[in-house]
Amino acid sequence: MITSASPLTLLNFSIFYSTGFPRAPPPLLRRASAVSSFASMPTPAPSAVCGELLVTGIDTTTALKRTGGNRRRYESLLQRFAESQTLIVNDIQSALASNDSPAANRLAHSLKGASANLGANDLAEAAAKAEAAIESKRSIAPALDALRHSLDSTIAAIRSVLPSESTAVSDLAPNADPSTVAQPLSRLKKLLETDDGDASDFLLEARSTLSQVLTPAEIDSLLAQVGNFAYSDALRSIFAIAARLLSIGVTTCLPQLSRHSHLQN
Repeated sequence: MITSASPLTLLNFSIFYSTGFPRAPPPLLRRASAVSSFASMPTPAPSAVCGELLVTGIDTTTALKRTGGNRRRYESLLQRFAESQTLIVNDIQSALASNDSPAANRLAHSLKGASANLGANDLAEAAAKAEAAIESKRSIAPALDALRHSLDSTIAAIRSVLPSESTAVSDLAPNADPSTVAQPLSRLKKLLETDDGDASDFLLEARSTLSQVLTPAEIDSLLAQVGNFAYSDALRSIFAIAARLLSIGVTTCLPQLSRHSHLQN
């Protein structure tokens, strides 16, 4: 049974809080920071009449069921998809220009799967046609043009309904009290130390509070690490954050840097 504590299972592919959206391999992987970015953002705003999430061209009702009805998580997936996939067709074209048809095929195939799982069925169909064209080496250019058009339309539809994650990075409160992150950091630390799968959902809920004090890079690292179940790495990030805050005089209830740490050598 799918549960809210198993994000990788929820959509049957590794795009939850990770770098798993389809990207081109090195040297084409030139936007790694954008792919892994989990920029801070406030709780998603209401996006449709009667509480429904309506995005043109996307079957949100069916896709939402794949996340166990977790709307916050699904909206975050849509936002990160829009942020990371803008130039995916360029990556496919670059792979083809480098005579790397297998890489281009993998990108199209991954985009097809990601789109289908998110409910972007028209985009998934366009990606499937591009994949077939690449495999057959026939009508590749028109297939990629159609894919680009469908992708641009899908991303525009997502952005028209949901706020951009990267845009929200600039929404840090100028006079935020650093001590306000002590409680959520302490709570997150406890969840990570006990390998609690609720850590990912808690981090999503606490993101808006943490983003008032933590840097975008710190938020990005925590979200990616927790999403990938790299709990030891996430704990190290918390210790580093605590050290930085301690250095500027924030001491109230911060997670201790060495206590209960099984990370020390």
